[in-house]
Amino acid sequence: MAENSNPTGVHTGTLFMHGGGILNKQPILQRVNKQKMVIIPTATKQPNLEHIAQTAQDYYISKIGFAEVVILHTESREEANDDNFVEPLRDATFVFFHGGCQWRLGEFYAGTLVEKEVIGLLHRGGVVLGTSAGAAICSRVMIKWGKEVAVMGVGFRLMVCGVVDQHFKKRNRAGRLRKVLRREVYKVGYGVDEGTSLVVSGKIGWVEGTSSVTVMFANSRTKEYFHGEKFHFADQMAYALKIGDAIREKLPQDQTNERSEELKQSRDLLLAEIEKSYAYSPEKIIGRALDDEDDNIVGDYFSSSAQSDQQKQNQQDEDKKKPEDVAPKNTC
Repeated sequence: MAENSNPTGVHTGTLFMHGGGILNKQPILQRVNKQKMVIIPTATKQPNLEHIAQTAQDYYISKIGFAEVVILHTESREEANDDNFVEPLRDATFVFFHGGCQWRLGEFYAGTLVEKEVIGLLHRGGVVLGTSAGAAICSRVMIKWGKEVAVMGVGFRLMVCGVVDQHFKKRNRAGRLRKVLRREVYKVGYGVDEGTSLVVSGKIGWVEGTSSVTVMFANSRTKEYFHGEKFHFADQMAYALKIGDAIREKLPQDQTNERSEELKQSRDLLLAEIEKSYAYSPEKIIGRALDDEDDNIVGDYFSSSAQSDQQKQNQQDEDKKKPEDVAPKNTC
């Protein structure tokens, strides 16, 4: 892959994370350079590649006007790391991740050349669209599946400081995301509802679509954004850091320092990610806050989210199971 020409690490492209349901592609396609499109349908088990190819010809090429459309699909990490396999991504202008199960995208592509080339496309000013599972894969800390309690995995490094959930209000996933954030206290949660996209370009995010995006923090604070509303990621990251630090510093003295050390390491990693991917000054972020509503910043964190040894063991047992055994329909 060519060297990144953007030294700040802030991509100049546009990332559309669509919450599933009806996807109106027209507003997105109007902004895309139609030189070359890559479709990645791997989130769907046994995708109908013949049908996808016919749609590419009849719709994306004949109607929309793309010069070229390539379908990229594999269930082999070895192939996903092959230079020949990822070659279509190196001059692509638009990548579209279909919906399905995000654990499949993480299993086969996270940490491979496919992920690196998708990031490279954003740095070149291209557009990435992911719907449903294709939205969930965008966050480095990824929800793999789970109806009430999420099983976590590793996604793409497109949203390093957030956790993206989809079908948010339609499938009543606020409780699931809240539990995730109490474990990942330095992260910000973005609950994207159906028919709606969280759009990211550089350091700015905004909402497009018929419903909303809910921004959530570890202390259960939420804010809902609707079509056309914008926000600055630095504000949200600063608040998440403040919450996380407050929780870590107020851990009960009779507990071991294991949890505190774990949170401190998480905080340090997050600051490194911010510095690398968003070119913010960590010291500047730590000193910022959204407002003065911080008196009860820790809240009921310990009583509601501290895991017993048995709960941790149950979580480890769940993580070891095969995805097909524990990811029933509508839990991805």
